[in-house]
Amino acid sequence: MNSKLFAVYFLFLFLNLSSLNSQNLDSFEYIYVNSNAGQSSGGHSAIKFGNWVYHFQYYPDKIFHLVRDPWFDFRYTYNVMENRSLLLTKVHPSNGAAKKLERGFNSFYIVQEKHLSNLNLLQREIEFQELLQKHRVQFFKIKSLGYFSENNFNSNSYKRIKDKIDLRLGKNYLLKSQNEITNFMLASNNETWELNTNKITSKSFYSLAELSHEKYERTIQQLSLLTILDKSIGLKKTSLVYFPKTKELQPTESELSRYKIFLDHMEERLIYQLESKDQNTEWAADCLATLAIYLVVYQSIQEKTFIFLDTLPNNEEKVKWQVENQALKIAIDSFPLFSNFRKEIFNESQDILIQDFIELQDSANRWVEIKQATSLNRAIRNTANRTLPHKEGEAWISIPSIYNSQELKPSIAKLKSDYEKYNSRLREIYPYHLIFQNCTSEIFVKISDIFENDTVKIKNDLGKDIDPKTSFSFVPFYSSYDVRKNYKALASSEILSYRTKYVRQREENEKKWWISYQEDFVPSSSIYSFNENDHLFLFFTDDTIILRPIYGFANLSLGLVQTLFGIPFTVFDKGNQFMAGLDGMLFSMPELIFFNIRKGSFYKTSISELEEDFPNYKTEPFRE
Repeated sequence: MNSKLFAVYFLFLFLNLSSLNSQNLDSFEYIYVNSNAGQSSGGHSAIKFGNWVYHFQYYPDKIFHLVRDPWFDFRYTYNVMENRSLLLTKVHPSNGAAKKLERGFNSFYIVQEKHLSNLNLLQREIEFQELLQKHRVQFFKIKSLGYFSENNFNSNSYKRIKDKIDLRLGKNYLLKSQNEITNFMLASNNETWELNTNKITSKSFYSLAELSHEKYERTIQQLSLLTILDKSIGLKKTSLVYFPKTKELQPTESELSRYKIFLDHMEERLIYQLESKDQNTEWAADCLATLAIYLVVYQSIQEKTFIFLDTLPNNEEKVKWQVENQALKIAIDSFPLFSNFRKEIFNESQDILIQDFIELQDSANRWVEIKQATSLNRAIRNTANRTLPHKEGEAWISIPSIYNSQELKPSIAKLKSDYEKYNSRLREIYPYHLIFQNCTSEIFVKISDIFENDTVKIKNDLGKDIDPKTSFSFVPFYSSYDVRKNYKALASSEILSYRTKYVRQREENEKKWWISYQEDFVPSSSIYSFNENDHLFLFFTDDTIILRPIYGFANLSLGLVQTLFGIPFTVFDKGNQFMAGLDGMLFSMPELIFFNIRKGSFYKTSISELEEDFPNYKTEPFRE
């Protein structure tokens, strides 16, 4: 995407997402997340505006990321899977400061995302030019081309579309457009540009000049689209997701009728995108996605079965579910999600929109992927983002090269240097420090930045200027106390950790004195089962104080046994058992002095097991 347009897109995204929360926003919530083992031992902090939660995390790229999560995702991760209690303090500032803060945090987030996107563009440009240098540019992956097969032709599915193109755009439209695009490509010159690291800041966008791989990808997309339309090229079977042919999973006659109406809308959408291509440099990518959806819906109607595009990216996180129970629970979660979307989008009172179909397709992909992966005992492709029809593929058409191979070597060297400079600069403007720039202190630093360090204004609107450099507010639990005491706080509420809430509910319902003892003892717990994310331990100590040192001594002893047991196996497991035992001992020691860190984790908990008062994932906004 053109860098200037990309900046406009981010600005548009910022304004729209900001308006989602800001319309009626008059308060925010400061969240303290209590500790757990591992990197969570110090606790965590976040700030919540409406349904969005902003918090800082230190990533392996050594850049301190501002993360924006839907409230459902945040609570499910920290409160359920990581079994940590949340303390929420509701703050009602004056003079519309809540809206101002929300816009400020969103602006910081969007600017950082733009920087990270620039870094990815530079990396992709290096990959592109290295392929050019090796005369292997045909292997450069092009977005949205992964669905089409040059060896599969389907004239029937294209008849109505091509008739409309001839009628609305002219009979020679496809050939004429191909010639125009090729001539424009040959006449184009690459922009020369210099990276100015002084202009890379955490408060403003930095736009790169359009890179050569962006021009190449756009041209290939345009020519490929026109070729696909001209030759009536069909979809790759390997790029499709087929539903099992059981009665309950097949579309009804009513649903097929709704699909036919949706097909008419997609035809109009495609023609409109072609008609307005002069106003949109990304028109070909949009058309390829629209055409792929049109063809898969057409095929579904013809075969009277649900078929979807495979939208799960191969280069994203792959999860290996070792425990059959866990995979089964995830499959149980994902199918109702598809069923719910199916009921909603085929509602006869409204037309199917493309975003409805994308949500249906996303849920279908996840359910089928889990079923196939578990049956074949392979890793599950997974991503936290909503999946879109952007599967990459290699181009089967070629264009004359406008690149001088003699210039590529110094160009690649410059690109690699620019990439390192940009990366180093991001580490400078987004640094992490355990005490002075951590997940808690950075929230208050950003609040000061939003108010332009006007301490008088901060005191008037919030109640106090909390400075983590001159107080203990860099410590998560103390910062929560400071906010409750000194901000214009309305109320505080605690969301108990997943296990604690379960134990208390069981005690209240069954009224038996021994329930807490049963649940504290790991082997007899009715809710906890050991998983590879936890150290070996015998007792939970988070809900008891008097018995904590005794339980802690038992946990310490088990850690010692595991450590000693791991010594002779170090040669075989690279010291994994030995180090796991040491970690278990480390997090057991505070329990000897009445202090708890370890809570255990519940990564196997499915959405279907959540309480009714849990935030509804269907009402939460998707990550963009």
